[in-house]
Amino acid sequence: FRSVHEKIGVERCVIVNATVHGTDNRVVTDAIAQSKGAYKGIANVSDEMAEKELAALDKGGICGCRFAFLKRLGGVGDMNKFQRIVHRVA
Repeated sequence: FRSVHEKIGVERCVIVNATVHGTDNRVVTDAIAQSKGAYKGIANVSDEMAEKELAALDKGGICGCRFAFLKRLGGVGDMNKFQRIVHRVA
């Protein structure tokens, strides 16, 4: 993807982790690491993640998190869980 970005003139971007990866954000953090600071990322997080894990995501270039409240992926999101996560990453 880096070669395509170079060809079309993309210098910076934000990569959003796919829902299919769950909370395994390595695809995004690996791409960020290879970009030498040109890319940032959006991670999938859960309220079960340790503070150390969240800190590593931040250090690895993650600048936000996403929430997938899709019925086909398990139903409507738990708003209490959502608020706990938001409080932890804010």
